[in-house]
This record gives sequence, C-alpha cells and structure tokens, in this order.
Amino acid sequence: MSPAPWWRPGWPLLVAVALQLGVQAGQLLLTLRATGGELAYPLDDAYIHLAMARTLAEHGVFGITPHAVAASSSSPLWLGLLAAGAWALGSAVWLPLALATAAALALVVAVDRGWRRHGLAAGWRAAGLGALVLLVPLPTLASTGMEHALHALLALGFVAALTAALDEPARGGLRRALLLAPLLAAARLESAFLIAPAVWLVGRRRGLWPALALGAAAAAPWLLLGGWSWSQGQFFLPNSIVLKSGHVAIPGLSPADHGWSTGVRALARHGHAGVLFVLLAFAAWRSRGPAAARLRPALAVALVGLLLHAQLARFGWFFRYEAYLLVLGFASALPALHGAATGLRPRGRRALALFAVAGLAAFVPRASRALRDPPRASRHTFLQNVQVARVLAAHGGGAAVAVNDIGAVSYLGRVRTVDLVGLADVEVARARLAGAFDAAFVRRLTAARGCTLAVVYEDWFPGQLPPEWTRLARWTVPQPYWGATVSWFVIEPSAAGSWRAALDAAGEALPGGVLRD
Repeated sequence: MSPAPWWRPGWPLLVAVALQLGVQAGQLLLTLRATGGELAYPLDDAYIHLAMARTLAEHGVFGITPHAVAASSSSPLWLGLLAAGAWALGSAVWLPLALATAAALALVVAVDRGWRRHGLAAGWRAAGLGALVLLVPLPTLASTGMEHALHALLALGFVAALTAALDEPARGGLRRALLLAPLLAAARLESAFLIAPAVWLVGRRRGLWPALALGAAAAAPWLLLGGWSWSQGQFFLPNSIVLKSGHVAIPGLSPADHGWSTGVRALARHGHAGVLFVLLAFAAWRSRGPAAARLRPALAVALVGLLLHAQLARFGWFFRYEAYLLVLGFASALPALHGAATGLRPRGRRALALFAVAGLAAFVPRASRALRDPPRASRHTFLQNVQVARVLAAHGGGAAVAVNDIGAVSYLGRVRTVDLVGLADVEVARARLAGAFDAAFVRRLTAARGCTLAVVYEDWFPGQLPPEWTRLARWTVPQPYWGATVSWFVIEPSAAGSWRAALDAAGEALPGGVLRD
C-alpha cells in the first residue's frame, strides 16, 4: 500500500500530532508558570549549544565564547543548524525549541508513512503513534531543545533507506543511505551503533565496495571535524566523549562502563531497555514471509544497536540518550507484530496483543516521569543557572569566571568562561585524565586565566578548590532537580567588596524563594 499524499494524513496521524502538540503545550505552560513567564530549558546543555551557535555565527569561532576554540558539542549537525538560525534570525532563545518541535512532528509523520507502507490499519497506527508520543516520549525530547528528536528522525530514515538498498537495489536506496549516513553520524556519535550493523548487512548483500562507501560516508564528518580539532590543539573527539571514555568521575558526566557483562547489566537495570530487546527479538523471531523479510534489516539493526548502546554508552540522563533506539524499535516492531498476528487464530492474536501491551506497560513508569519532569527541571535551571548568568552579565564586565555549568553562564552571562569540568577547556580535561586535577592545578589555572570569581557546586570538587578562596554566598534552590546549592567564591581578595555588594543586591531580587546564606 503506497502512503497517502501529505494533504490526506488520515485520522491517526492527526490525532498523534494533536497529542504531541497538546502535551508539549501543557509542559510549556507549566514551565512558564514556574518561571514567571520566561522560557527556560530543562538542561544547561541547550544553552551550551546556543552559546556555541552564537559564537560560530557572529565570530566564526568553534567554542562557547569568542576567546578560545573548544570542542564542547557532541552534535555538530545540531550546532550547525542553530548557527545557521542564529546567522539568519539572530540569537534567539526559542530557536532550539522550535527546531526540536519540528523534528518531533516530522518524526511522527515519518513513522506513520512507514506503517502505511507496511499496510497497517488505522487502529494499529493510532495505537502505535500514541505509544510513540507518550512512551518515548516525544514532547519531552522537544522540550529539551536538543538534537535527540532529529537524531531519531535521521535514524529512521537511514534504516528505511538501508532496507530499500537491500530489498530493491535498483530503487536508489543505497544512494539515500549514503546521503543520510553522514547526517546521522553528525547528529550524535552513538549513530555508530546503527551504522556498524548496516555496513555489515550491505557488505553481505551488495558487496565490499558499497559497504566501504557507506562506512566512509558515515565517518567523514567526524574525520573532518576531528582532524580540524586536532590541528587546533584539541582532542580528536569532543571533550565530553573523551572524559567519559577515560573513566573520569564527574557528577552528571559519569564515565562509560566496560566489561563483557556491562550490556547485560544495563538492560537489566533499565527495565524499558530490556523489554525493548525482548520485543525486538520476539518480532524478529515471529516475522515470516516476503513482507516480513523487508522488516528484518530494521529489526536486526535495532537489536544490534541496542546491544552496542547498552555495552558502550548510557541510558537515561533526562530520558534522551536511548530515544533513537525506542523510536526505531517501536517503528520496526509494530509492523512485525502486525504481520505475526495476521497468521494466528483469534486466541493467538489475543495472546499476542496481551504480550505487546504487557511489554509496553514496562515503559509507563519511565514515561510518566519523563512527561512530568520538564517543568520542574526548567524551573531549577531558571532559578539557578539563569539567575547566576544574569548576575554575571550585570556585574561581571566580561571578566573571567571559573564555573562548572557552562551553558547559561556563557550564553546569558557574557563572561569569559573558565570551565572547571573540562567540557570547554582541553587543559582541564587533560589534567582530569592524567589524575592531576587538584587544588594546586585549579589555583594555577585560575591565576593564569585572570579569574577573580568562581561559581561552582562545591560537592563536585572534593578537596580540589584552593582553601584560600573566600566563599561570599550560597544559593539553594527549593525542591531541586539536581545539585541544589551553588557557591560563590572570590578568588582575588581585592574584588571581594564589590562582589559582595553585587550579590547582596541580586539576592534581594531572586525569584521563587531561593535560599541565601
């Protein structure tokens, strides 16, 4: 069955789009109520991309500020889109939300069109699209203003092109896969978990040279960016990936685990991932006939990708890292289960339906948290990161400030950020990797960079802050989502009086009952 034209979407798609927009609008209204009407993102990471996009668009510098190159983004495609938007429209805080929302809606449309091609009835599509929106969940992905909905959309398109390349070689599927592979890889480095099995399948079905071409196309953006970063004195890969791979223990940036049992333990610990694996394996086992054969590459890529992700990457951290796998799993498993059901007797179909519903029920606890948490997390970002940035913008005068959350401070604070975590500072990252990050290193670093102030979570730096620093204030967020208390330290004693006066004035105007001491 060919997909309907875009002007005849069908009621399941219309309902799913309305559900996506309705839930996301509810999240946004609750966020605006919690922030006094100001847009704030649940994660500081969105502001990192905003700062880098503005710096790239206005100054041509790949970094969070114009003062230094810094490989702080693990999604060069998303950064490029934001930079293009900043160049065309000016730097706008709403731009990531708009792009992420558009990607989420395009994803719903793409999944529905794929299911139509597989002949799914309206009822199946409506149930599947509802599960996609609410269980991934897509509104939360869009609310982050991050690249994850776009990543899932590209993963879906890449696997569809791969299936066409394997099933109907003359239809141009390989050309589409070659075009999508670099975009998918540039969206997130975890795309390698999908590209690796895809290259293997192409090698088996189409031969060595098409497989090598696909692998080269996917590697091209990272080879180009990595080579350039290396020439600038940076790591070949983004700092965050290097730090995780190097087993650097930083709150909010926990290192990647390794060992043969890591993937099994990850699937067991994150129940929704384990259930997804079972659903995919069952769908692959039950798929029969020519129609089902077209689904097997997608099921195989999703299964292998899930295993590789469980072994080498992370689940969670605001419900986003595994989102591309959930989308790909739902999109490929539902047609396979539908095909399996058509060959069963009524009792077998009922048993299969109960199995699928029971499996999806495992996603409900995670999804309920994911749908509920964005307003609370955005409130925390607004009360802490945004307020710190505003004080620095008003009183910092473009000075160098040592921080551990670099996004809002760099985007709104307009200061020279000195990153004590290492996401935007290769010198700090190298010291952490070498085990040389201590109070003496921090003292030398901040002196060399001319810092007069530090704004940090103290518990992130046990014994690593110079004891001569003077704490001026601590701000504590009520009902925090993560680190509750941020501390203000003066580094240069001569600046203590002016900063104390600035913090006293700013503290009186803090919103939402932020506690000061």
